This record gives sequence, structure tokens and C-alpha cells, in this order.
Amino acid sequence: MTIGIILVLSIAALYAGIASAKPIEIRGTPESVAAGSDMNLDGFNFPVFQYSIKGNTTAEFLDLHFYQ
Repeated sequence: MTIGIILVLSIAALYAGIASAKPIEIRGTPESVAAGSDMNLDGFNFPVFQYSIKGNTTAEFLDLHFYQ
């Protein structure tokens, strides 16, 4: 129930930002990015993904691009 409320509020806030024709800043973990930017998540900067401390490598990563 709480997740649903947060989702509805997030969508409403996003729609309000689009309707205002101002630049939209998309906030997320671990950082915030502006529309048109990239976000690279891996085991070093996002704790949900796995990484190996000994090998200093990450087993998972996700590269995102936020379109304008």
C-alpha cells in the first residue's frame, strides 16, 4: 500500500515537472542526474549489486541513459 502511494506521488510529481516545461532533474540512488545524462550503477556504488573486494571487480552493472 505504501509503495503504491509513493509511486502515485512520484508519477504526479514527474508529470507536474513535464507540464511546467522546466528542466527535469531525476533523482535516484546513488546520485542525481539531469535529463539527457547517464547513470552507471555497479557493485561499488550501488549496494544491491554484487562485487568482490579481493578481486576489486564487480559482477553486475547497469548503465542508464535518461532521455529528454
